[in-house]
Amino acid sequence: MKIGIDIDGTLNDLHKPWLELYVEKSGDRIRKENIFDYDISKFVLPTWEKKIFELLNTPNIFRNAPVQENAIESIKQLQDWGNEIYFISAFHPFYQSIPEKYQWLQEHFDFVDLRKAVFFCQEKHLIGVDVLIDDCFANIENRAMNQIGILFDQPWNHLNYFVNRAIGWQGVMTILEEFGARNGH
Repeated sequence: MKIGIDIDGTLNDLHKPWLELYVEKSGDRIRKENIFDYDISKFVLPTWEKKIFELLNTPNIFRNAPVQENAIESIKQLQDWGNEIYFISAFHPFYQSIPEKYQWLQEHFDFVDLRKAVFFCQEKHLIGVDVLIDDCFANIENRAMNQIGILFDQPWNHLNYFVNRAIGWQGVMTILEEFGARNGH
């Protein structure tokens, strides 16, 4: 089985260093739990609606994002079961994120051959995977008809109904087992 996995918000917790930096610079008290839409600019101070995204150019912000609990073990298990792993992340030309994300993946997922397994693109459904795991409901909703979608639970997707909602990586593994990932297909 070919499994495509989003990076930010699914493999890592980018919102932790991002919101810490925002709170430090703005004085706001926003918390991740209070963000119930994918567009974070709706939840920051009005003077920060555009500047919030500029913080993503802060050196090492992506490198400092913690790994989601059980993500490393889960990816290792999926590979051991014979699945192909692909990391897929949205490409934003105005952020300096690609080198940092790649370094982050090398640091934490060095057991995956990243030369063949990393894609940066806006249209994730175009990558030929059987399963797409993402925290952005729009990416799951727009997946190809032959792809299984798994919505990785985050506060910003709580208002979106989706059958295959995974609570953490243990939830992802449970859903993937139901679809035959233990057998690699």
